[in-house]
Amino acid sequence: MCPAGTTPGSAQCPGNVSQYTVGGVVDPPFVTDTCGCSHVRAANQEHCLQSVERSSDAQVEGIAQFYASRSWNRESPNCTFTYYKEFLDTTCHNPNAQPGDCTAYTTRDGKQLINTLPPAAVSCRQPARWRNKQECSIVAGSSGKAGDYGTEYDWMGFLYGINRPSDAAAPRVPTNDLWLIYRHACERADAPPGVPPSANPDACTARRFVWDATNTSNVTTAAPNVGGFRQGVEARYAGSLPTIFAVATQANTYGVGSDTNAAP
Repeated sequence: MCPAGTTPGSAQCPGNVSQYTVGGVVDPPFVTDTCGCSHVRAANQEHCLQSVERSSDAQVEGIAQFYASRSWNRESPNCTFTYYKEFLDTTCHNPNAQPGDCTAYTTRDGKQLINTLPPAAVSCRQPARWRNKQECSIVAGSSGKAGDYGTEYDWMGFLYGINRPSDAAAPRVPTNDLWLIYRHACERADAPPGVPPSANPDACTARRFVWDATNTSNVTTAAPNVGGFRQGVEARYAGSLPTIFAVATQANTYGVGSDTNAAP
């Protein structure tokens, strides 16, 4: 949403006007083109693989893309996800590109990039750290904590990385446990301090999710309880410190946690 008293698409709230949110724009105001969806034409611009989103929104889409990656890739050192919208980067993301499939794109700050028409192929194995490397400005300052925001791209890679770690000896989070992590995260958001986690937590109801519920700016008077992925992991794997450590390490490796460094 744009600040009160401003007009969507104006200098005070720049960006393309949302088709679905009255009084809003499709990207957070003032983010760069590589952190938004201004390059998307084949589908709606409300979100895309590389746009910075509130963590809950990034996780919802990241889970779907993880599931597709898990379904269509054999377990191996490589993993490819094929995206149905355009992808903006320094290189073409179509290995079989025909003329017109990859076109020059000049960003608002003058960078010369390549816009790949769908299908656009990206790695779901290699950490992109897109939020961090593109310095998506929403993660810094008074606007929010890093773990409150993320990209679908990074969450897809993170979930794939903990589910199918490249190191066969590393702790693995099975797919069933991913759902349990979210159920535990819901429960921990509602449980009084010191209450042990349930072995069989209730299914989630409406809940917003961030990386770390103890380090978030998402808590408000109207919505005081926020689920944290980190807290869900700690509850699910309370007896396995190596797994907890491995997941936290992967969160920083893929750029979904609190670490905003561009390099691993």
